[in-house]
Amino acid sequence: MKKSIYLLWSTLLFLLSSCFAPLNSVYDTAKLLEKKETRISANYSKYYGSEEFLSDFVNLNDNFGFSLGYGLSDKFNISCRYEYLKIKLGSIEIFNETVEMDNDLNYFEIGCKIRLIKDKLALGIPVGLYNWEGTSFISIDPRLYFTIRKSDKFDFSVIPKTHIFIDDGVNLLPGLSLGIGLSNNLDKWAIRPEVGFDGYLNFGIGVNYNFNKK
Repeated sequence: MKKSIYLLWSTLLFLLSSCFAPLNSVYDTAKLLEKKETRISANYSKYYGSEEFLSDFVNLNDNFGFSLGYGLSDKFNISCRYEYLKIKLGSIEIFNETVEMDNDLNYFEIGCKIRLIKDKLALGIPVGLYNWEGTSFISIDPRLYFTIRKSDKFDFSVIPKTHIFIDDGVNLLPGLSLGIGLSNNLDKWAIRPEVGFDGYLNFGIGVNYNFNKK
């Protein structure tokens, strides 16, 4: 019983304290895929933060991610995503005892994106699962995509969102991402630098490639 309570406390503190920063990166825009069009993406992100038991603003985790999107129609897309979180802190103090942490955490996500204003405004509703050593909790991240695109070479997106963490209770964390797309043909491929903040600072770069376009 004591071991179970200890594991529960260590898990909750690990997941909800600054031992790691939750996903805030997006690397996407308000533009939806066309019907039967597919997108593959890869990204690398760094997350920084600080809490009471950390003396400085430090690198909490480095993330490596992959995603796949598919256009069910011009107004509705679905997607799946996997992210590997490499935790930079090897241990934390809990009740004056040092608990060693495994240096990885996995995140799995399925989601949808709904067109509100073509290429300019969209609603995303991804549902994710964080998993650490057999312990999991759910995250729902509703978001809005505002995108300005003046040519096939550059776009700019503002993406406000709310992280909803569901475990024994519900916790809310608002966030924001700012991203740009660079390409010679944004309908085909793009490099996407991005920065975000949700109490933690994240920045990184993503690459996406579209195929099966009409």
